[in-house]
Amino acid sequence: MTETPLISVITPTYNRAHVLGRAIRSLRRQTLGNYEHIIVDDGSSDDTKKIVAAFGDDRIRYLALPERRGANTARNVGLDMARAPLVTFLDSDDEFRAHRLQSTVELFARHPEIGLLSTSFITEKGGMALKSVNTDAVLTSDGFERALISHAIFIAGSAITARLAAIRDAGDFDPTLWRMQDRELLLRMARGGGVLLSSDIDWIKHESPDSISRPIGGYVQAFSELAHRHPHLREKYPRVVAYIVARHILRALLRRRFGIALSEYRANRSSPALRFLPAGLAVGYVEGKKFRRRIREEVRQAPAPAPRPSPAGGDVPGVIPAC
Repeated sequence: MTETPLISVITPTYNRAHVLGRAIRSLRRQTLGNYEHIIVDDGSSDDTKKIVAAFGDDRIRYLALPERRGANTARNVGLDMARAPLVTFLDSDDEFRAHRLQSTVELFARHPEIGLLSTSFITEKGGMALKSVNTDAVLTSDGFERALISHAIFIAGSAITARLAAIRDAGDFDPTLWRMQDRELLLRMARGGGVLLSSDIDWIKHESPDSISRPIGGYVQAFSELAHRHPHLREKYPRVVAYIVARHILRALLRRRFGIALSEYRANRSSPALRFLPAGLAVGYVEGKKFRRRIREEVRQAPAPAPRPSPAGGDVPGVIPAC
């Protein structure tokens, strides 16, 4: 490729040759063709390289790491390779709808003041489709942080698009995290600015058997690591932090996973960033739930982005304003 792409799509992958083709095909169906697809193979031992080569698409930039280093490191390698001013992420088991790239580029062109966009999606699981739809809204830095810590908005890796400079300023993905890496990065990005939320369902999330989002257990341990990296959250939002812990313990109890509930409680007690007693969890669950409702209403009442002007020719702008 000699032409500078308008947007870089980063896909970290590990032994996903059986689904990676679907993700690649979803990009080849895009209404915007000027993109680059950076695929970082995190030490796969399957036919990933052959699957990629079979497409013969010069917009694909494939790099195989010599050994497995984790998805966050692979994403950061992709950021190092990116040539476009905008970067978005497509997990190897997900797919973009055909308008995703064009609508994204147009949004950033119309809103030079924004550095981060998070869209809406459908999760396909067990023959069912679950919609996760955000409100069309522009959140301030503080409002974005409140929404993230209270889980008042839908976020996921493939929903995120940002100006490359904004992610680099925030410090990229934390390679030591095994879960909640998207939320942790966004919390750091919230220090530097807000976010544009979009109700546009522009991608499909496919639940894989080995997806980290499937297990019930281990959530509190992961949350404690996030809270450890952002200690001000425990001080600033003690009730809602307790609520997040309590609801996952309660979830396990309601499913009669008593061993998991106990391990989640022990993870909370052993974490210097948490250490809630049962009474604190009970109060936190009630008060934190109320806080979450307030923040969700705050998000709904946030100002909406300026409406899209009627296109004269429908061309996608060729220059993306700097942040």
